Amino acid sequence: MNPYRKGYVFEQRVRRYFEKHDYYVIRSSHSRGAFDIIAIGKKVYGVQCKTNGYLSLNDRQKLIELGKRYNIIPLLAYRMGKDMVLVDLRTNDRFKLE
Repeated sequence: MNPYRKGYVFEQRVRRYFEKHDYYVIRSSHSRGAFDIIAIGKKVYGVQCKTNGYLSLNDRQKLIELGKRYNIIPLLAYRMGKDMVLVDLRTNDRFKLE
């Protein structure tokens, strides 16, 4: 599977996770936005999806600043083996919708 396809498949997995929890999800394809996914529900989450989990310090800071500016909770989603991990970029704590 090529890298684009691998990223797309992972983004779809993240999208389904939020939809399952009754969030309206918007996907920014081809990395055109700061966040790959915006999930709108009780709160608004901006999700950057990375199959390898790497997000540069500079990109992390940009997402945190955007989050503050627009009242969006910035998250990083990545794969750990077959599992999906979500991390709140503001605190570096693992995140799970309840």
